[in-house]
Amino acid sequence: CIRVAQREGESLRGTRSFGKVATTGLGCALSAGDQADAAQQFAARMARAFEQPDLLPIDRSYLLSDLTQYYELVGDEPARQRVAQQWLSYLETATSRQDLTGPREYLDNELMRAATAVGQPARAIAAP
Repeated sequence: CIRVAQREGESLRGTRSFGKVATTGLGCALSAGDQADAAQQFAARMARAFEQPDLLPIDRSYLLSDLTQYYELVGDEPARQRVAQQWLSYLETATSRQDLTGPREYLDNELMRAATAVGQPARAIAAP
């Protein structure tokens, strides 16, 4: 599973699927145990995938959600907090835009999850 995600991920760099394969690879690495290096590699790929301009807002949210969970699992609280804050800030900006791709409602749950991850659920309620 890890090798397939590594190989396929490289061939999908620059596509919407790159982040999804990185997320799958991260799951494989975490499930396999004793794969910390592979997990770190996939987490880095997920962070790079977030920067791709053609990703849908929900896909960006999923990437940051999964990275937040990864850092929690490995016990890196500063990184978890940083990514959770990035996730919340991204969603607050995305949901306030008039040109949002797709209905805003599909991000409402993500907004609540991100706000809860940073310990400020009221920010989701106060969002426009």
